[in-house]
Amino acid sequence: RSTFEAALVLQRAGDADAALERYELFLQAARSLGTQVPPESFAEVLVNMGTIHAKRGDVSRAKQLFSEALDAREMGTAHLNLALLELSAASRGGGMPPSALSKARGHCERAIALNDDDNAVVGARRVLRDIERSKTS
Repeated sequence: RSTFEAALVLQRAGDADAALERYELFLQAARSLGTQVPPESFAEVLVNMGTIHAKRGDVSRAKQLFSEALDAREMGTAHLNLALLELSAASRGGGMPPSALSKARGHCERAIALNDDDNAVVGARRVLRDIERSKTS
């Protein structure tokens, strides 16, 4: 757990490269231990790594990490981040296809239903409001 905590401190301090290295070390150690590491730990690390990649503009890798996090454990934060990436990718394409809106809406609704993180719930509700507004404009 101390490797995870060190990575979190590095991430918060803005040293994304060092944080990613520590997160990778944590994942390697956790995978070698197998079932002794709770899925929540895997999921949280994967979400944090996905956040770093999203901020760097590596949307594909970020989506992959958020999806892996959801495979380990459903988390509202991962769902919200996937919703935001769906909308961001669609808006860069020059329009907002209904499929992107539908995927984003589904992720937001799931984040709200999970209700495991207040920030994720608030963010998901905000995104849902924005989606509804975009349909009327």
